[in-house]
Amino acid sequence: MSEHHPELVADIDAFLNESGMSEITFGRKAMSDPHFVRDIRGRRRVWPTTEEKVRAFMAEYAASASPALCTTCDHRLDDTAIRACSIRECPHAQREAA
Repeated sequence: MSEHHPELVADIDAFLNESGMSEITFGRKAMSDPHFVRDIRGRRRVWPTTEEKVRAFMAEYAASASPALCTTCDHRLDDTAIRACSIRECPHAQREAA
């Protein structure tokens, strides 16, 4: 077991950048430890089972957080801009009452 895990830290940093999740939230959700990211950056030991748990959390989060896209206009379904979509066939766009 290595004292420092630069690959894991780099992967967590990439995950945080992509997801917009804070370090503290990540630590709480992945490990029930709000200081987990700070501590591993400070060279906290990480057991192989802990690394597996962290990587599994990131993979599950990424899979569940993939935005759903409209098949007509490619807007994210959770994006308010879809309501103003100018594509006539878009079933999600809100239209003015005639």
